[in-house]
Amino acid sequence: MGLTGEIPQPWLVDSTEAARELGWVHADWRECTARSVRWHLEHPPPASEATVDFSADDAALAAAAR
Repeated sequence: MGLTGEIPQPWLVDSTEAARELGWVHADWRECTARSVRWHLEHPPPASEATVDFSADDAALAAAAR
């Protein structure tokens, strides 16, 4: 990036072909969020990976709120 980072490089990108190839369609964000939350609740991490220390999460949320 050192050589090209300062050169303006406008890009026009269209994801239509990728969406068609992958079978992706727009969906309501509320339903997607609900589906994701349900999945995470149904698939909790193994006890060996679970943690009760949420200090890193709290710090990240506090930093994002600033």
